[in-house]
Amino acid sequence: MILVLYGTETGNAEMVAEDTGDAIDASYIVNLSDITPSDLDPGALHLFVCSTYGEGELPASAKEFAAALAQDQKLGGVPFAIFGLGDRSYETFAGGAKSLRALLLSCGAVEIAPIMLHDANGPELPEDAAIAWAQAALARAAAA
Repeated sequence: MILVLYGTETGNAEMVAEDTGDAIDASYIVNLSDITPSDLDPGALHLFVCSTYGEGELPASAKEFAAALAQDQKLGGVPFAIFGLGDRSYETFAGGAKSLRALLLSCGAVEIAPIMLHDANGPELPEDAAIAWAQAALARAAAA
């Protein structure tokens, strides 16, 4: 089972998550505001798409999920990968995705592919970059 989970402030991460999930035939596409860390399944692959808000903060829909992670959740063996959205002109480029990644790792989740950070000022569309990233993450997971 493949889940694409997103944290968004303005809807950009949701659109990228939906395009990515459709391209890879994800089982579910879920807003982080609709789940808790205990809903994560060690038998499923979790692909997170996370935007950044303000000065490197998590987006609104990810804040409660992150707060629950910070409460010492145990995610031993939950496989995940993260695609981050941001603007490289900010010192805290993609800070939301980086924060979420750090929380997941601190709870014992297992990163199956390197984090990918998309620059809003770059030439590539975020959905194109996310689909290629997700396909590479799935290939890595299958080869492991």
